[in-house]
Amino acid sequence: MKKLLFVLIMSLVFVINNVYAGDFYVRPDNATYGAGDGSSYDDAWSGFENIDWGINGVSAGDTLYVCGKHKKTLEVGDNGSANSPIVISGDCSGDNGTIDGGIPVGESHGHEWVASDNDSTLYYLKKSGGGDPGVGNTMRILRDNSTLLDGMRSTDIDDPADLTVGQWCNIDNGTDFPTIYVRDNESGTILNQDEMIAGNKDGIKLSNKKFITIQNIKFLHTSTSIYLPRLPSACNNIHITNTQHQYNHHAVFSSNTGSLTFDNNTVENFGSEAIYITSNLSTITITNNNFMNGFDRWSGTDADAIDIKPGTSNIIITGNTVTNVEGSGISCQANADSTIADNIINDVGKSSQTSKCIQVTPTDNGTKYIINKNWCSNSKQNSDQNGAYGIYIYAASNNVKISADINYNVVGDSYDAIIVRGDVNGLNIYNNTLAGNTAALLFYDGTMSNVEIKNNIFIDANSSYLLWEHDTADVASPVIDYNFYVGQGNYIYWDGGKKDLDTFQDQGYEANGLEGDPLFVDNATDDFHLTPTSPAINKGEDVELDEDIEGTLIPQCLDPDIGAYEYPEGVDADNDSVDDCEDNCPIDSNANQDDTDNDTVGDDCDNCPSDANFDQSDKDTDGTGDVCDADTIYGYVTGDVKNNVQIDLSKNNCGTYNPESTSYTDSAGYYSFGGLDNGTYKVQPTYDNCTFSPTDNSSIVIPQSQIESYDFEADCP
Repeated sequence: MKKLLFVLIMSLVFVINNVYAGDFYVRPDNATYGAGDGSSYDDAWSGFENIDWGINGVSAGDTLYVCGKHKKTLEVGDNGSANSPIVISGDCSGDNGTIDGGIPVGESHGHEWVASDNDSTLYYLKKSGGGDPGVGNTMRILRDNSTLLDGMRSTDIDDPADLTVGQWCNIDNGTDFPTIYVRDNESGTILNQDEMIAGNKDGIKLSNKKFITIQNIKFLHTSTSIYLPRLPSACNNIHITNTQHQYNHHAVFSSNTGSLTFDNNTVENFGSEAIYITSNLSTITITNNNFMNGFDRWSGTDADAIDIKPGTSNIIITGNTVTNVEGSGISCQANADSTIADNIINDVGKSSQTSKCIQVTPTDNGTKYIINKNWCSNSKQNSDQNGAYGIYIYAASNNVKISADINYNVVGDSYDAIIVRGDVNGLNIYNNTLAGNTAALLFYDGTMSNVEIKNNIFIDANSSYLLWEHDTADVASPVIDYNFYVGQGNYIYWDGGKKDLDTFQDQGYEANGLEGDPLFVDNATDDFHLTPTSPAINKGEDVELDEDIEGTLIPQCLDPDIGAYEYPEGVDADNDSVDDCEDNCPIDSNANQDDTDNDTVGDDCDNCPSDANFDQSDKDTDGTGDVCDADTIYGYVTGDVKNNVQIDLSKNNCGTYNPESTSYTDSAGYYSFGGLDNGTYKVQPTYDNCTFSPTDNSSIVIPQSQIESYDFEADCP
């Protein structure tokens, strides 16, 4: 008896925890389908309002198939469970599900449509006399086939017959419903307002729902495709996957959710924030989605692809692609540790707001962000000269200190590539490649402590500095080393002054820093992979990171590389059976690896194989290095100043030295003049308030029978 009772109890437990799944179907409400009990496609419920929820209908473990095009909001009426969610799917064979939030304009009582000032294909909906329009502030007029009307509103036309192709207008007809006319084709047809639609309804509404999966549904013209309201209480464990969203304001609007996953969806032509999370949410995962074409619909609001407001926590945003949005790519104000990684963001920041590829502005003390392996390009400043930044870190509130790891990102063609603002305690910036921005790395308006900046490549700041501690910032005792600079002159601003790399090194920074050309595959096309001969290979420091922006393990060669891309091990570009990582001539076959002058450059590719010249400088590009070229004069300036010293070259003409050329020393103090004609020359250094020993080097005969370095020592008060 006890054994039988045990079996019965266990069977009951099994039934409770393993709900048997059923399939139900709903089709548009313009017809009746068989028995109409939702049990099959042929016997589907007619319209969302006829769906049975709970014990007699859709409940935990069931799948509701949304078939055909629906014009009303689906309000989910029951909960799933942890092992048995309710699945709402548009995957109906031959009749895939669409929810279209558009209604005829004529149903918008007492309203008018107003064309956008800056885009003639977009329209605002406004209530006569102002106030809340009631059906959405910023809808567009679209034809029923989902094409945007391509016209401008004419406010001066009293007779719709006067409309030209592409124009539309409101005509007062003496009732509460102004008539909207448009002439939108070459035949000049005037269309009645009821032939146009305005997107203003929500697609699916989840109020206090748990364990719901929404998949394979297309949403058109909605105000919000999937709406999770704050009241009466939180939604939880909501999964949205493989859905499509077109011509909507929001794909998801959520203000109270315990757990939300949004993955593998496509959102395009959205008019406000595609993903808008306002507060009281935790454990949000947004991954592998595609966001395209977001446009600002009204003043003061940007079309951000992802906008996470304060009161949220534990955010994971990975693997998304964002293209052509007027707002920011990712804006996150989460108050607990969050990760933003492996996202590709292109062409953001064309609205009146200051936009960012990635923005994090937490308001709680101690929040940490990990921002790794993102690609951000072409974030341009707008007509108001507001910058569209790359990665923007901002401790926005007083007495809030945040920390961040910013590693292996690529930011190009933006206003400032990385800007750090506010109070930050604990900031690691490692192995980023920042190219062609107005400024590369800027610290602004705050106190920053425990900062490390290593293994980055800073390239060609357009009008500012590669590395910049603004006068409003105080970066306390940072560790700055192993970075590679591509620029000219005083491209560093630190401790209140402009500096070149040499001066910066004299102040205790960048002992292992480099400048020059990192030899990318193709800088012009943003291919920042390193070529086999790049001086950035093996020149970084181990910062305990496992892989680069593409997932290549670190290190591949002897030591980590500088920049976002690790040069791969196992490549043998010259087919000499020596791995490029170890080859002293990686693009010239030399299996013997001979290096007569011990300058780490193999004899077969050394432009001076008998004279050590690690940098292989060749001023006249004749294939013979400066240190062994008879028609080249070279040397070094040492002492109190090395970089940017002016060196004047003169040639003897019948006892008078006439100016020939001018050069400037690099950060190592090196200068050279190559390809000189035969004759006698003099070189002389000049630098403000400095004297040099010797004052000049004269009587240098070209061609030189014995080549030597013509050096100077600077003495500057």
